[in-house]
Amino acid sequence: MGRVEVIGLLSLGVGLVLAVLAFLEKLRVEEVGFDVCRSESCEVVQYSGFSDLFGFPITLFAILALGGVILLWFLRRKEKALFILAFLVGCEAYLTFIEFYYLEGKCPLCIAFLSSLVIGFVFSVLQRFRPSLFWFMALGFLGLHFLFFFPRFDLAYTPYFDPKGKVIEVFLSPRESRILKELQGFLSQRGFQLCPRFVPQDPSSRREALLEMAKMLFSEPSEEALRVSERTLRRNEEELKNFNGSLPLLVVKEKGEVKKVISGPNWREELEEYFSLPPLFFFSSP
Repeated sequence: MGRVEVIGLLSLGVGLVLAVLAFLEKLRVEEVGFDVCRSESCEVVQYSGFSDLFGFPITLFAILALGGVILLWFLRRKEKALFILAFLVGCEAYLTFIEFYYLEGKCPLCIAFLSSLVIGFVFSVLQRFRPSLFWFMALGFLGLHFLFFFPRFDLAYTPYFDPKGKVIEVFLSPRESRILKELQGFLSQRGFQLCPRFVPQDPSSRREALLEMAKMLFSEPSEEALRVSERTLRRNEEELKNFNGSLPLLVVKEKGEVKKVISGPNWREELEEYFSLPPLFFFSSP
């Protein structure tokens, strides 16, 4: 085995280790003793609708595929290993594209994994280049897109809200959904529309928040609907940061302009004061 092949295999070995660490992070295995990736971008990717495929963590497929590539290489079935590796590079390139331009995050662990795959692929094909390898890369890229966005969802028939009307946007976690029931009666009397904007309270509740957003936008929250809703959830998170408030956070808007921002546990009193209502006239104590 030449030096070039050794470098390629070492790079693929690093990629396999990274895939295993990402898989353990996805399962929240406490025995690891440390967080593999503590950045917010990592949490967004790990708990997004793109982290699972057919009900299994996508990192599991990466482990199996990359492990198969290394095994085939040692069994001297190098050409088959290269085609699988090319397909895997295409898949990871697609996931990185989704991460950068759809989820708007930059997960260091994912970038390191893609880098290890690319380096391993380049050093592995130096002496065995086949033009058809690029077709397998394209197949991985487009095939994964088809699996993630297979058209199996229908938009909800009920209107969302009029952005130019009188609206109260409510940033809240799924665990605070009771707030919406309290607001509905009050808003109907004041001529305001209610716009729930769910956000995760912590990384573990991200899937739950994504599910609530999908229920609002689609008639049935399929896996494809969850992935389409991912962009909306990310916008909710980014706008909540701009307001720099705590949950629940209420934004009163009229004709598209922000009139009042209310946050924290005293939101009832502040909202009543804004509308000049008698204390606790519309709201009952929780």
